[in-house]
Amino acid sequence: MYTQQCGYYPGLGIVDATGSSAQSYAIWPVRLRIFMGGEHGAFKCPAQDERCDWKKVAPDPGALGTANESHARYGYELGEPLLGSGTPFSYGYNGEGTGRTQYGEHGLGSMLAMDAPSGPSNRELRATRVRKPAEMVAVTDAYGSGMGDFVVEPNPYWWFNAPGAVHNGGSNVLFCDGHVQWYRQKDLLVTNNLYVPSEEAVRRMWNNDHKVNAGIAYDREDPG
Repeated sequence: MYTQQCGYYPGLGIVDATGSSAQSYAIWPVRLRIFMGGEHGAFKCPAQDERCDWKKVAPDPGALGTANESHARYGYELGEPLLGSGTPFSYGYNGEGTGRTQYGEHGLGSMLAMDAPSGPSNRELRATRVRKPAEMVAVTDAYGSGMGDFVVEPNPYWWFNAPGAVHNGGSNVLFCDGHVQWYRQKDLLVTNNLYVPSEEAVRRMWNNDHKVNAGIAYDREDPG
């Protein structure tokens, strides 16, 4: 519904560099909730503990950690708490695919620089860029650790950015066409920067071009 109306995927998050240090905040949940009547219940997995409950609270404009007018341009309500990298959350978004190459990111769109000019590396992913929506990962269960839960990666540098294993050792995966399927956690992971033939199918379903070359130097369909 979102891509049909907007033409783009919602983007993983924004980087706010207006303070003394850069802070990252999720935007994909706040952009998708408008298609759920503004409710937050669908963003809480019943298998996660209460820390992951994205509660609706009364806006408090100007309070520490709440959205200002710049954040509101990305879907937040003025004065609502921001979903930061330290916020426990049930689900992670496939922002980068299996990695970055000279061709850019291969997921559904990573972090945007808040209030920065739009450009090739600072814009949402056009929906038509996803070659096989029924075979591309959009969202999976997260660990719910409160350490960057809103992003998920198949070859994470940090363990807590891998798909969660909260459902019988596995994760429910939402694909870009809207269907959901369960996978064992190990069947969603790939080796970083190394071509492993048995991982080809997994790599393809994390990348918007449905190829395996993101993060490695060899692909039988697209050498180099």
